[in-house]
Amino acid sequence: MKLTTSILRKWILLAITLLALAACSTMPANMYSRDSVSAAHPGPWKDAVKAVCSANQVKLSKILNNSYNHNHTLVVSFPHDPKSLAFAQYFNHLYARLLVANHMHNYTLRDQNDGLEIQINWNKTTKVMSTIYVPLQNSLPGLNRN
Repeated sequence: MKLTTSILRKWILLAITLLALAACSTMPANMYSRDSVSAAHPGPWKDAVKAVCSANQVKLSKILNNSYNHNHTLVVSFPHDPKSLAFAQYFNHLYARLLVANHMHNYTLRDQNDGLEIQINWNKTTKVMSTIYVPLQNSLPGLNRN
């Protein structure tokens, strides 16, 4: 019975993720297009990321750029616990919107309050978004460096 519950829970999370991605497809096509952003003016994607965070009550304190592979780290403070199943739909929608705002490049959300990094990856071939939750080193018991 536990195996069935676990599989059902995973299917529900997958369905929520797909619904969130479908919701993002209703945005205007030119709103976050790569063509509207030149290398000399990287501001529009940052503005889009800031707008998504603001609309979802996520406090964005810093964007750490990685110009080599476009994998940016967003230092944030979430209004809800990202590990809670009660808010799974909220977070999947947020992750999908941020993915669109970041031009479908992988990114990482770092939340010091929850001691968590969330890596959001987009597979361009299968068009599937995946999330990896990684505890921050300094938030684990016994690993604090004073």
